[in-house]
Amino acid sequence: SSLLLVLPAEGGRVEIRMNIAEFILKMEVGGAQDIVKKYAYALLELGNEVTIIVYTAKTDSIFEKELEEKHVKVIYIGEMYKLKSNGNGMTVRWERQMKSMTVLYRILDNLRPDIFHIHSELFRAFVWMPWKKWKTKLVFTAHSECKIIFHSKKLMYQRVSPLFWLIFV
Repeated sequence: SSLLLVLPAEGGRVEIRMNIAEFILKMEVGGAQDIVKKYAYALLELGNEVTIIVYTAKTDSIFEKELEEKHVKVIYIGEMYKLKSNGNGMTVRWERQMKSMTVLYRILDNLRPDIFHIHSELFRAFVWMPWKKWKTKLVFTAHSECKIIFHSKKLMYQRVSPLFWLIFV
């Protein structure tokens, strides 16, 4: 199955290519990162537009180099702001989170993806964004057997071992 939507039409078929954004915390070598990379390759091959959004700054990992070689669009949020705080601890953490979410909002407002696929247990941080305005569907994948707590009546839940898929409608 693919994310290419094919609709019947007079005289043939109409293909709708999708704009898909994949979100992951970091693009170091790992299982979740490998899945994101493979999704990007497959979706691009089908003719979809794919952007990988990484929460942290670039680390020059092997995966990052492979994505660059294959001309996959990657945006590193951690490189798009500067922190005012010089210390560490809660103040810096809070500032980093606020600036990161502000940058992410601007990126998504510009991209307006059809699908935003979150590969992070921090999916609760995204509920405040104007998904209906953007007409964006959310997909969440947890790449571990973590405990997930959510509160939503409009949430369809299906467990596909070993992954969790949460599709927001």
